[in-house]
Amino acid sequence: MLSHASDMRLFPCDNDERAIEVARHDYKETTVSKVLGHSGGTPNGPPLLFELESNKKDVFWLPFKDIRFIPIVEKYVKDNKSSYPELQKLKFQVNQTLTARSRKGRGYTEQGHKLH
Repeated sequence: MLSHASDMRLFPCDNDERAIEVARHDYKETTVSKVLGHSGGTPNGPPLLFELESNKKDVFWLPFKDIRFIPIVEKYVKDNKSSYPELQKLKFQVNQTLTARSRKGRGYTEQGHKLH
């Protein structure tokens, strides 16, 4: 997250969690508090969408590609993958994405391919 110096201000803060909360509020970020369910994701069908609840109790739907790095989504996939076949493939994609992401900048592309 980048900010212009004129947007920055000093405020008393006793821990990192409080600082993150204030920054999210300043930038009008939404925090996902719960995954309520999912829909789609079948072959030749609609894309897989997740029903999410925000910290302000707003309910909204987002595709997996937009929320794949949110820990609460990964936990939902782990907890429910045995009941839903469409989630079994997602867990592999989450691991693959995180692995590729961790390699970035160390001789690998963002997709996880080794540079020559």
